[in-house]
Order: sequence, then C-alpha cells, then structure tokens
Amino acid sequence: LGRQQLAVGLGRVVTGRVGLFRQQQGLAVELVQRVFDVQPCNGVLRGRAMLQALPCIVAAQALDPEPGSRVLDMCAGPGGKTTMLAQIMSDSGQVIALDRTQAKVQDVRQLAADMGLKSVTALVADATQLYQQHRLQAQQSDHCKGQQQQQHHHHMLIAAAASTSRLQHKQQLSGPQHDRESRFQREHRKGALAIGTAVTHLDHTSAAAPASSSNEQDNLVSKASLPSEAAALLQPASFDYVLLDAPCSALGLRPRLLMDWKLPTLQMLAAYQRALLHSAVHVLKPGGHLIYCTCTINPGENEENVRYVLDKWPQMRLVEQPLKLAGSGLVDPERWLTPAEAALVQRFDPCDPEDTIGFFIAKFVKLKPTVKS
Repeated sequence: LGRQQLAVGLGRVVTGRVGLFRQQQGLAVELVQRVFDVQPCNGVLRGRAMLQALPCIVAAQALDPEPGSRVLDMCAGPGGKTTMLAQIMSDSGQVIALDRTQAKVQDVRQLAADMGLKSVTALVADATQLYQQHRLQAQQSDHCKGQQQQQHHHHMLIAAAASTSRLQHKQQLSGPQHDRESRFQREHRKGALAIGTAVTHLDHTSAAAPASSSNEQDNLVSKASLPSEAAALLQPASFDYVLLDAPCSALGLRPRLLMDWKLPTLQMLAAYQRALLHSAVHVLKPGGHLIYCTCTINPGENEENVRYVLDKWPQMRLVEQPLKLAGSGLVDPERWLTPAEAALVQRFDPCDPEDTIGFFIAKFVKLKPTVKS
C-alpha cells in the first residue's frame, strides 16, 4: 500500500472491477483479517461518548463560545459539533441548530437529549434563506413606505392643484388686478399647473400600478421558505458566534474509491457556500466570531471563499485560532490568500503525518455592522 497507516486489514474482493469503481453502494470488499480489532461504535456508550474526527473537534474548539452566548450552527446535522459547542458553554446560553432535512434535525435533537443538553434548539430551515428572508422583509417595508410616500405626494399634488384653482378663480373675479399678479404668484401658478398635470398622469396609471406591485410582492413572498418559528429566532446581527460547516465536495474524506466531481459542479458548490456566508455575516453581531469550515481540500471552496469574504465585507477580519493543529492555507495573493492570511487558517491534509481527513478551518471576527450584506 505504500503507507502502513492506511492498511486496515486483509480483505477479499466480492465484486468485479467495474463494480468496485462504479458501484455507489453495496459490499465491495469483505474484511477477513483486521489490523485493529475496533468494531463500529455507533450506539456504544450512548449519551456518554461519541466519536468525532480530530478536525471536527478542532473546529468547535476554535469557535470557543463563552457561556451564556447565542450560537448558531447553520448546517448542524448530525449534531456532533452542535453538542460540543453546548458543552463548551457549560450548557448555558442558546445554541440554535439548523438543517434542511427533518431526519438530520431529529438526529441533532436525539443526540442533545442523550447528552442531557438543554441549551440546544434544532430546527428545519435552509440557512441560505436567512439573508434572503431579511432582505425580503426590508423590501416589503420599503414597498409599504413607498406606497405611503406616494399617497402623501398624491395628496400634496391634489392640494396644490386645488390651490391653483382657487387662485385662478380669485384672479378672474378681480379683473384688472390680474396685471398686478406678483412674480411669486406667477411662478406658483405655473408650478401648480405642472403638478396638476402630474396628478392627472398618476390618476391614469394608478389603476395598473397596484397590480404590478402586488405581483412583485407575491413573487418575493414565494421565494422565502424560512419557517416562522425559525424566522423569529434568526434575526439580523443577533448571534455572538456562528459555525458554518458548509456542505462541500467532501474531497478530504477517505477512503474514496471514486471521485466523479466535475469543475462546473465544484464551482456551483462554491457559489452555494457563498450564499451561506451571506447569511452567516448577516446574522452575526458586531464583535462576534464566525468559523467557516469544510471537509474538502479544494481551494475553490476554501481559500477562495475566505478571499471572497474579506473582499466583500471589509468589516470581516481573519483572526488567530486558539487551537491550531494543522498547517497553513494555500498562498496566492490574487486568487486566494496572502502569506499572512494563510498563516491564520488551518488546512488538514490527508497526506500529513497526523493521518486525519482533509479539512479546512477559518475564523473571522466582525468588526463593524454590515449595512449591506
């Protein structure tokens, strides 16, 4: 095998070569002699202990939330890091755990219950919708304000037109006094007539405008899929700490017999992660900390996304992590990171002597409010 630490035992292949590399599930190799006689630990010592990969432990420890804080785990299933964060906080404060699937949310709830943790609240929600939901609310608020301003402007126009009508009627009654009309009165009359024309234009278009606005608002509402229970707990700038263990290409996991990712798919994953980062920055308080981590070795999902955050939000800054067990990030000042920035992130390499999965961790602090996320 070339490296002894990769050997897990002697096995017998029970499928053909094509099935070995192409079959997505099922039995491929039957282990007949183990190097280490360690059986699967699922369900063993339930409620007392659970196995986690070293980088996953480091990610939770790097966030290091203080007791009594509000913490958000944006992609929480199955709950290993969620429950560790609650334990770091001595089960005080609040840990909100989100996942898109009911099954994973139930796993989080069950794990928290097994460990007797009371500070964990697990909800079904798409974390990309946090920013979208709040933007929708702002748009709806702006829409209502716009309608109120339009109505106020409409009333002002009508009042101005009425004033002009009264002025004209008075001038007709005064006869020769018309020649004595002051410059102010002439300018006021001309302006009011123009405003009156605008009122007429508004009257002609007002019947069609509300329908268009209503359709736009309905479209906006249809795009928001954040449940009301989650929306109430996930307000802008409301969390002291945010953990984003983003869905990724998982190129750091092993063993892997087949890798069929293509570049366009990897680029789509990076775009999805950036949507999650929008939400993460949006809900983080000024002075709060964000951990962004993945289980991939793809720089497009790691260093490039860190570069994206730093360039898009000057209020976000990379900071040193309290527990660093891995090497630095990849350096490329134009696309990825400068040497100083790379020294602040952690990159676990499967080929390193530590013998871990591939993993990436970056920690940010939010220095100031982000007005536009």
